[in-house]
Amino acid sequence: MTTDQIRISVFKMQKNDDMCYRRLRVLSGNGIKKKQKTPRIKRDRFSKYEPYFYWPADMKRPDQIEHRIGVNWLYVWFENWATRTGAELKFKGEPKEYEPFVRPDAFVSLRSSVKPHLFFGEFHRHESGNEFDKMPKYTSLFQNIIELKAQGIRPYWWVELRDQKIPTLTVITTGPKKPILKRLVNENPLGIPYELLTLDELKERCVQWAQP
Repeated sequence: MTTDQIRISVFKMQKNDDMCYRRLRVLSGNGIKKKQKTPRIKRDRFSKYEPYFYWPADMKRPDQIEHRIGVNWLYVWFENWATRTGAELKFKGEPKEYEPFVRPDAFVSLRSSVKPHLFFGEFHRHESGNEFDKMPKYTSLFQNIIELKAQGIRPYWWVELRDQKIPTLTVITTGPKKPILKRLVNENPLGIPYELLTLDELKERCVQWAQP
């Protein structure tokens, strides 16, 4: 996670950011008294203009950092959405459960006193050069679910609990929305509900919602 993600998720009730920054410096062994303790986390950043990102000190530096940070923003977004709506955030299921149809970046269950809310999440990093091609895969997944339900088979734990017909697909991109929106509309025969945001839009909302 990055400094901004930790600040929003863990220190969101603080009126200033000093406590967050001090705590992270201490845990990473970069406090006022450097090397005063064995670091519990490690940190790095892509440039001096960007926030640090952190990982456990007993692990090697993770691969695909940019993608991992993007997926983390999805979870920060869902967590803030739950807090703002009074829902309880529950993480259920692993992305690999939905193979061979699709491997989502995220899947969460939010439960309120009114109804459950289910979301699949996708982070599209425009700089990778890869196109967003997940809609046919999600269509295959949900079509399979529909067919199994018709046979009285419950393919996933959430199928009988969901209140909406199909979970919402939340897509976050670092690039322009127009090409992805075109695919969300034109490659969507089942009418999968979706939400499309740029990463900057999502960050702005998370910051606004985390204000004390």
